[in-house]
Amino acid sequence: MKKSLLFAFTSLAILFSSCDKGTTYPFAPSLYATINKVNWATNSVTLNSSGNQFSINAPNPYGGNFVINMPSNITAGTYALSQTGEYNAIYTNDLNGTLNNFYSVSGTLVIALSPPGQLEGTFSFTAANILNASDVITVNNGVFSLNNF
Repeated sequence: MKKSLLFAFTSLAILFSSCDKGTTYPFAPSLYATINKVNWATNSVTLNSSGNQFSINAPNPYGGNFVINMPSNITAGTYALSQTGEYNAIYTNDLNGTLNNFYSVSGTLVIALSPPGQLEGTFSFTAANILNASDVITVNNGVFSLNNF
């Protein structure tokens, strides 16, 4: 019995001492950003695939939704966000019963594919309401993380 316990404790010690302490793995997918300096967050993030396009979809239960589009053959790097290019972002909210779609006009998307199996990135962009170009929002400090990529 004592030998079995000693073996179990020794095995656990070796297992935990070999873990990389510099890497953190989030427990759930997440997306955080500030919209016009107001914090916005969700843990409901999915990756959808259609043809040669990936879409990160991140709804917030209290209102609003982010969609970030990119090619399915994405690699780590920095990409320019635009309104109509293969890299674009959309923020949608339902304000006072009116659906508002803000499409990225300019901005940056930074993709990291590390650790393996995880898609992480940062983003910031300026977006205009598709129905009223003078209605502009600024999205900063955007961070997302998806597991099982």
